[in-house]
Amino acid sequence: MLNWSVIKRSSQLTDKVLKLLSLISIGLTEVNPYRRQEGNKNKRTDVNKEQSIAAPEEHLKLAVQVLTSKSCSEEGLEDATALLLNLSHCPDPTRQLILKLLLEGAMELANVVCEHIKDLLMELKVLNRELRRNSIEEQPSTSTGGSRWVLLDRFTNENVVITAPSKVKAGSDLQLPSMAALVSKTSSQAFFLRILKVIVQIREAVRLANSKKTSNQSSESSVDTGNTNQASESGEDKLPLLSESLVLDHLWETLSACLLELEYTPDQHAVLVLQPAVEAFFLVHSSSSTSRDRHLNTNTETREVVPDLTPVSPIYSDNEGTSQSEATINTSWDIQPTPQKTLPPDQLKFLKFAETHRTVLNQILRQTTTHLADGPFSVLVDHTRVLDFDVKRRYFRTELERMDEGIRREELAVHVRRNNVFEDSFRELHRRNADEWKNRFYIVFEGEEGQDAGGLLREWYVIISREIFNPMYALFTVSPGDRVTYMINSSSHCNPNHLCYYKFVGRVIAKAIYDNKLLECYFTRSFYKHILGILVKHTDMESEDYSFYKGLVYLTEHNIADLGYELTFSTEVNEFGVNDVRDLIPNGRNIVVTEETKLEYIRLVCQMKMTGAIRKQLNAFLEGFYDIIPKRLISIFNEQELELLISGLPNVDIEDLKANTEYHKYNANSLQIQWFWRALRGFDQADRAKFLQFVTGTSKVPLQGFAALEGMNGIQKFQIHREDRSTDRLPSAHTCFNQLDLPVYETYDKLRTNLLKAIHECSEGFGFA
Repeated sequence: MLNWSVIKRSSQLTDKVLKLLSLISIGLTEVNPYRRQEGNKNKRTDVNKEQSIAAPEEHLKLAVQVLTSKSCSEEGLEDATALLLNLSHCPDPTRQLILKLLLEGAMELANVVCEHIKDLLMELKVLNRELRRNSIEEQPSTSTGGSRWVLLDRFTNENVVITAPSKVKAGSDLQLPSMAALVSKTSSQAFFLRILKVIVQIREAVRLANSKKTSNQSSESSVDTGNTNQASESGEDKLPLLSESLVLDHLWETLSACLLELEYTPDQHAVLVLQPAVEAFFLVHSSSSTSRDRHLNTNTETREVVPDLTPVSPIYSDNEGTSQSEATINTSWDIQPTPQKTLPPDQLKFLKFAETHRTVLNQILRQTTTHLADGPFSVLVDHTRVLDFDVKRRYFRTELERMDEGIRREELAVHVRRNNVFEDSFRELHRRNADEWKNRFYIVFEGEEGQDAGGLLREWYVIISREIFNPMYALFTVSPGDRVTYMINSSSHCNPNHLCYYKFVGRVIAKAIYDNKLLECYFTRSFYKHILGILVKHTDMESEDYSFYKGLVYLTEHNIADLGYELTFSTEVNEFGVNDVRDLIPNGRNIVVTEETKLEYIRLVCQMKMTGAIRKQLNAFLEGFYDIIPKRLISIFNEQELELLISGLPNVDIEDLKANTEYHKYNANSLQIQWFWRALRGFDQADRAKFLQFVTGTSKVPLQGFAALEGMNGIQKFQIHREDRSTDRLPSAHTCFNQLDLPVYETYDKLRTNLLKAIHECSEGFGFA
């Protein structure tokens, strides 16, 4: 009927025929030739003959042509899709024929889409050349949307996208003639994506049918034992990878070139023009990865570790004298690094594409309303390093909400005295289970009449986050490297309740993240790594034990024979006030470190130093933290992002900084000093944080304010020194002394411009590898 000329001329008639055929074909899915296999082998042979008959190719081709010819409405396309999916439940030859025809149709559409994208590419090149010719300084329209939306990662010096502008500047809306062929509902790009989705669904039907065939043959072979090997060999006909069946390299190369040009346009929403093509790329390559992972991992649902991330920081396994819960945690941590598996070529291609176009991918993800785990880009859940912080955070929040879906949360009253918040909170909450912690806390300050509408809860978080670092509890100590961040106190055993307190603190910090509240908590990089399950490195030792770190640097730069003494694969660890020699490898105290093995020694000794002395404390903290937030969720972030999640952007109080500033060869009334403070007040919080990192080495304000700012030799206020050499120089900084060298600029504009350029381009951060 679909071939009749009267039907072809009318889209309405085509829709009605497709509707009829889709309804009729529903009954075909219930045909099961195995129902008649009860009996002798001859009957079963007849069934196999019947099963081998395929539907006529010319009839199936008519249904496939509907998906490629745009001859019906949207409703008709849905019915055509349903028809093909219903037919795919028929015997295997029919499924294979449908799949073959769909792949041919997809190749034809891909060629058309490629030509449309080429047209857009040529117009974009002309546009971008015009922009450059007019000297419009247009940086790639990265997902940052400009410097004000970005914070510099103090650990890696990479940009962390805090948020992105949601509105396009007036006049920057991109409209090109070639876009019309790509954005219409009946565009070849949209039909190409639709046919790929049908192909993926039918491939899944083929996979399920093959799996069912295998199970049936296995059950038969249990009766006919002589055919066991034959059944196992012919049980499952493996489908080739979709990326191998559809060789579309020319299309993907053109798409990639076009996306790179789109990054340079002022319209951040323009990338949505190519969203169907980007989805198509993900569908072709990520479905290949998914099918492979399904084949290699029979228990995928139970996996918790994100593939991109390394295992948790190793802690020396010694379960003797530990509780059962501690032993469970310890045994999951291995001192040996997990070997990196070699990725197949198609997955490497997918990852390279995602890395190259992370800017436009994040722009698309920001503007889609579909949850990341449910949409076409769900594969990125396992490759979160290509996602910007704001995209990760939205996914993270949605996942937390889904965990609580259908659960009614009550209010939990927490009665505390203002001068004893930590102890009272611990007394009220430490015996509560994890589900009770997820209730909304209703804070009652005893002796006060305030009603908690959210303000008291925020105040409680601020107070308790300060009390966590109270030296009286001996839980955390200031890092000797920067004197601003905190790390676990290896001597916390002086507090008999310290392990209970650590579990409580872990829950408090996780609860604050869960409630989307910010704390005044700033930790060392290695501590964040422990939470995220990332291996610590020898560079992380710099902020924890600087003298030991310098010794390791010396060891890497010199031959081990120059030390003058013998090193073994063991180290001394002070745990609970007791010095203990720990082997880094089995019988390590009797194995000498050589020039060939010294890097392995450095890796192992750093892991031991940063975990061995605080093993039980860290276990207790992580047990409490993971009670509230699963490790699989928190592990999508990196160290800087986790710090932002806990502490938020630092609120740099300019007046507090000014009140704690010293001047050298300048005075408070100097014209350049007045311009300096005027410029700093005009900075947004992200740029203020960058300035603070530029001059002090950290974007974090001391908990006691700038009066407690410390340098190399203890308390060291912020200093501004006059630079007399040249006004063409940028301002420079000496982070060890919290010192800014400011040239005597002639104008306010020059001072502000050079200061911004310095903090954006000359910040060296912490220099971690």
